[in-house]
Amino acid sequence: MSVELTTKKNLITSFDLLRYILMSLFLFNLQGCLWMMTSTKDVANDSRYWGGFKPGAEYQLITDIYINKKYGNLLPETMYNNYVTKAYPWPTSFVEYLKDPDKYPDLKILNKGTVIRCEQILFIDNDVRSLIDIRGVVLNDIYRNNIFSMRFLSMGANDSPEFNVRCRMPNPVYLKPLP
Repeated sequence: MSVELTTKKNLITSFDLLRYILMSLFLFNLQGCLWMMTSTKDVANDSRYWGGFKPGAEYQLITDIYINKKYGNLLPETMYNNYVTKAYPWPTSFVEYLKDPDKYPDLKILNKGTVIRCEQILFIDNDVRSLIDIRGVVLNDIYRNNIFSMRFLSMGANDSPEFNVRCRMPNPVYLKPLP
């Protein structure tokens, strides 16, 4: 079925029309996505954001944890229960991970006793939500001098109403402050 415009040379099929409409909708949606901006601000010098994490403070791991190299996060063993991890394979324990580490290419284990120094406290704001992210640098272990997010080693939980307050406090289950 065709729609005739001015001449027989200029025929637009219903398929072409549908294609133009879909392309227009795509471009309109792309424009909307561009309006949703994320801003990141380093608030390490603002003590209102410190909580228990202070810039330059060092923490020792009390237990082994995962490093998610793809996203740059330090994660507890039980993180598989969190909704964040359902997007890709996740071991239910270190035992399962160690049976076949190649099955989980983005995960590595950071050993108990590793020292991490708080480097940055970031305030991340977008149209959906705002959050505090704590960045730490590994001081020993094979990942020395690598910076990772310590947010999941804090007292906060992504679904808790007081997430930003609790995220600023190190979780004593995973981290011990060093003098």
